[in-house]
Amino acid sequence: MPLTRRLAVPLAALALVLGASRAALAVCSVTSACSAAPFLASSGCCGATTCTIDRTVTLSGPACDLDFGARNVTLSGSLVVGSGTLTLAAGGLTVTGSSTRAARRGSRAAT
Repeated sequence: MPLTRRLAVPLAALALVLGASRAALAVCSVTSACSAAPFLASSGCCGATTCTIDRTVTLSGPACDLDFGARNVTLSGSLVVGSGTLTLAAGGLTVTGSSTRAARRGSRAAT
């Protein structure tokens, strides 16, 4: 087997591992928002079909609308709504880890 072919396989494997490591290190850096725009603009938060909110995000307005379109959203952090209201639209919503859902009396929590 020629030397270039013997090096090609380990180099390809290394590139695959480094690529996976870089994706695993991506973290959503948005800490304040009132729309989905900051999440959608950050490759650490959203890709073409999914979004991950993995830290505490304070909603910065009295009535916030997070419209992620058809993307599936995973919430493993927290959304701090305060006394405001939140409308969240997504293709799907998954709440994981220690994230909790809470709503004021008269409002609806996600199901």
